[in-house]
Amino acid sequence: MHEEQLRQILDVAPDAIMVSDQDRKIELVNKEAEAMFGYTRAQMIGLDMLIVVPPRLHRSFTDRRSAMLAASDSGKERAERESFSVRHDGSEFPVVVRHQVATLAGRKVIVSAIRDITEQRAAAQRLMESEARLRVLLDSAPDAIVVSELDGAIRVVNAATEAMLGHGRGQLIGQSITVITAPQRQSLMMENRRKLIERYRSGDRALDERESVVRTREGREFPVRLRQTVTTVDGRPMLLSVIRDISEGQAQQRAIAESEARFRLLSESAPDAIVVSDYQGRIVMVNGEAEKLFRSARAELIGVQVQTLTPERLRADLIEVRRMIFARAEAGESIPPRETFARRSDGSEFPIAARHSVAEMDGRKIMISALRDISDQRAARQKIEELNERLKRDNAALAAVNGELEAFSYSVSHDLRTPLRAIDGFSQALVEDCADKLDEAGRSHLERIRGATQRMALLIDDLLKLARVTRGELNVGDVDLSAIAGEVVRDLRERAPGRAVEIAIAPGLAARGDARLMRVALENLLANAWKFTDGRTPARIEFGRTGDNGDAAYYVRDNGAGFDMAYAGKLFGAFQRLHDAGKFPGAGIGLATVQRVIRKHGGRIWTEAATDKGATFFFTL
Repeated sequence: MHEEQLRQILDVAPDAIMVSDQDRKIELVNKEAEAMFGYTRAQMIGLDMLIVVPPRLHRSFTDRRSAMLAASDSGKERAERESFSVRHDGSEFPVVVRHQVATLAGRKVIVSAIRDITEQRAAAQRLMESEARLRVLLDSAPDAIVVSELDGAIRVVNAATEAMLGHGRGQLIGQSITVITAPQRQSLMMENRRKLIERYRSGDRALDERESVVRTREGREFPVRLRQTVTTVDGRPMLLSVIRDISEGQAQQRAIAESEARFRLLSESAPDAIVVSDYQGRIVMVNGEAEKLFRSARAELIGVQVQTLTPERLRADLIEVRRMIFARAEAGESIPPRETFARRSDGSEFPIAARHSVAEMDGRKIMISALRDISDQRAARQKIEELNERLKRDNAALAAVNGELEAFSYSVSHDLRTPLRAIDGFSQALVEDCADKLDEAGRSHLERIRGATQRMALLIDDLLKLARVTRGELNVGDVDLSAIAGEVVRDLRERAPGRAVEIAIAPGLAARGDARLMRVALENLLANAWKFTDGRTPARIEFGRTGDNGDAAYYVRDNGAGFDMAYAGKLFGAFQRLHDAGKFPGAGIGLATVQRVIRKHGGRIWTEAATDKGATFFFTL
């Protein structure tokens, strides 16, 4: 047969047909393959069969082809399986693939017939979902439901049947329906069933309802209301029996009345307004909170349409929302809360949060609505939005102030330092060039001028550092505090090699923070400890961690000069000093800088100390 004739034959096939050689090269395709995969015939010829196979399946596809070719001599050259294919646009879809090893022009080839089963899978899924919904509906029914063949063999029962009669579902399926009927009623039940079947066959879909007696697995008998009809299930006539226990009818009525009383009691104690409406939207019950909320007496609300409690512009929406709520409840789906508006009889509107549920009362569907006035919450949200807007404006203003601070810092850094350097320089020149023309008092005055200008320069440097800490953005990461403390101590020892100070740094202290700013904080704390232990023998400085209400608290402790805790509140202010500047020099900026670093990390800093007994500074991050 010529290739053209073979192609014409294949084009008639309803499935996609692809012929490939032993190396997976496509030799022949039909029109259905073009339509299915989105390639033209010319594009596909000569390509690898893997173009229609998802990449994740390439390995298994190749292995199966090899196995088929190897087994072709033993007559096992045919295979069929479900898998997935991929189109030219990359979309995947489920398929049934049938492979057949054949001989074409003396060569072995594989003929692949591919059928798209997307619709079949969707239909199967819909069928499963339909059956699942049916099972849910049957098992949610309060009455026992039994579906049996016309000869009486039971095929389906629901959970209520098991609970009512004490038989397990597996024990009932296949048994005659007479197994659940009291012996004295079996002949009558069979006669009634015969009449129903005759009426069904004559075209009369009659419903038979009567009282009967059933028997439990243990042999206990009790009266029931039995409703039977013949219906069609999966194309076959079946007898549908709905059984309701009426032995405790009066007790059930009392229980219902008590249940309604409890519901009324609970609704009256509820903090929200409760409005109960029937399927048609008529209000059947409200609680005291509803009277307060709508400023209407109970008698004015009962019997009116629930839509009257809604502004006119929202009434059509409310009707649609109620329809959706009943539908979702019927399907067993959750009903989300919603926010809307309500209307009082005087026409005033107010926002509410509404939660709805669907229940059954006296055999009819009702909707229970819990309503809460959220005017205060709305006002609070509005206030928050206004505050957020104000915060945006304040941030913009703060950015402008920061810009001015940048300009000020630049001025301080350049415009003030220049004259200070000039004063210091000229004072030094006078000391060097005119010392022989000045008396001791004159030289002392010049030295004091130089000292003051140098202190002013250091003060400017400290102020600039403090400003940079305040303005800078945090660059948070993992910080090795022990390593930073070690580096700071090495610098201190290099600047004062003659001092003997015992240093104890706890290993492995780590935190989340800005490494640059944490170095600034530790430099100031450890430098303070170094300074105020001068003259102590032995001098000791410790950096470690302790617990503080379950949170990690780091500390720097020394045995130096300490201070009176009565003045501790002044420590972290700029230019605050508790010691003689002559003995312990400094500008009083260091601890203010440390406090701003810690606050910028969301932590806090505090101290414990005593005069001449050292000090401990604690901080958290």
